[in-house]
Amino acid sequence: MFLALISLFVVLQGFSVQAQENPIIKIEPLQTLKLSVDETFTINVTVENCVNVYAVQVEIRYDPYVLDAINVLEGPFLPSVGVTLLALNETNLYLEAEPPYGQIYYTASLTGWEVLGASGSGVLFTVTFRVLSDGSSHIRFKEYPGGGSGTGTYFMKINYDEIQVTLQHGFYGTPMSFSATPSKVNVGENVTLSGGVSGATASLDVTILWRKQGGSWAALPTLQTDEAGLFSYIWTASEAGIFEFKVSTVLEGVSVESEVATVKVESPSDLTMYLYIVVVVVVVVVVAIFLFMRRRKRKELEEVPS
Repeated sequence: MFLALISLFVVLQGFSVQAQENPIIKIEPLQTLKLSVDETFTINVTVENCVNVYAVQVEIRYDPYVLDAINVLEGPFLPSVGVTLLALNETNLYLEAEPPYGQIYYTASLTGWEVLGASGSGVLFTVTFRVLSDGSSHIRFKEYPGGGSGTGTYFMKINYDEIQVTLQHGFYGTPMSFSATPSKVNVGENVTLSGGVSGATASLDVTILWRKQGGSWAALPTLQTDEAGLFSYIWTASEAGIFEFKVSTVLEGVSVESEVATVKVESPSDLTMYLYIVVVVVVVVVVAIFLFMRRRKRKELEEVPS
């Protein structure tokens, strides 16, 4: 076992990178919306377009003051073709770094020479996080610079050729505030869609997505935030129904979305019907009160001695 570990580290320390179409490694889901403190969530680290992957090294970084990586489990991708060796499966904290970060360091390899490697797509491993505070955090792969540096994320073939990979990072939290005001209007009236991006230090492109409940999402014109990260858009209701809105942007290479805001749009005919019902109810109540008072007065007159 010791010799196998040494061999795996040598394999992952570097040889020339063989040109090929890069496989993809990504966090799924790409974004996990904000949870309460002490709640947990699990991400999948998945791969796509792989060809004969024999060994992997993955390094993931996150904000250690927002998240705590409490469990890392091997997925079925490599074991589906043979016996695997997990050389490293650990989490570390680097609180003195600038900025501070938590690290997940995962190194695994197939064993033996019966198979060339794993191909296709699948789950490489899973990570369960516990929420430590009310904040947001990138969940980012560290890029491998090549040249046998020994750090970063890359794969390897059985013949020791390195495979560079395309990285698709993830995000925890809801970095955007978003609201639709008012939440109930009539056809032809306006709704203000507004919000802001937390921590923005420059203008960002944001896209507001909308749909009639049950339909497909469509994009409104792309907006730019001001330097404080704020944005606003006026939407005019053209038909009755329940409509949903959310906003998306890209933060440090990661596509993130806000929570969904809902607006109810009523047609004039609906309003007229409501008013009619209200009027009928009021009339019935007034008539009932009038008849009651008249009956009461008549009874009082009948009880007066002659």
